[in-house]
Amino acid sequence: MDDSLLGPPLALQAIKANLNASLGPALESIMEDERIAQRWLFTTADVREGVTAFIEKRAARFKGE
Repeated sequence: MDDSLLGPPLALQAIKANLNASLGPALESIMEDERIAQRWLFTTADVREGVTAFIEKRAARFKGE
């Protein structure tokens, strides 16, 4: 399977962690974890690659960075 079909690895990792965490703590705690993850993800090279690929109308090449 083409790895590009799997999506951005860092974002998927954060989503999985937040979904797993949602099985226990209160909603406020989960939302805080999500806020922290989003702030971090928007500093990554994968976000820049995703935006650039969108503008250039091409498939993104995510590296997990």
